[in-house]
Amino acid sequence: MQFVRDNYTDLIKKELSAPENKLLLDLFAAYEGVFKDTPFVSVFSQGDIFLENIMYDRKSKTITGLIDFGLAGYTDPYEDLYHFYPADYVFLGKASGLKMDRQGQLRVIFYCVSASMDFLNVLAAEKRNYDIYLPYFHSYLADFQKWQNENDGIVKDYARIQTATRQYE
Repeated sequence: MQFVRDNYTDLIKKELSAPENKLLLDLFAAYEGVFKDTPFVSVFSQGDIFLENIMYDRKSKTITGLIDFGLAGYTDPYEDLYHFYPADYVFLGKASGLKMDRQGQLRVIFYCVSASMDFLNVLAAEKRNYDIYLPYFHSYLADFQKWQNENDGIVKDYARIQTATRQYE
């Protein structure tokens, strides 16, 4: 969490409007606030679960295996899900049959944002034009705004609790 904030936010801050910059900071606050006291469950992750790495049998219509375990390890259960994130994926979960609570939704959005920041950082380091990838990043922030609106101002609640507890420090 801290690594993403420290290494990537400055890179794209100049590309964000003031409301989007606030959204990004709100996303960090929500992720920290909501999950601060949530026990972290670590699961085995393939780490690179794109369609190209999934073996599928068309005849039986089943997944028969996975390949490319170069990035495999133990991580958050929701981290692999961001690879399958089309526009509004988190909110279309009902249509795909995948059910996620609001913690899961937030985790997927956060991984989308952090992965896109990482990718933009690589492109910038290679001095390649990353303008074509910024719309994805803007879309993820828009999805977070939608999530925030649909989840009763959880960031505001967190900020209020944080402010109230500061007087006791």
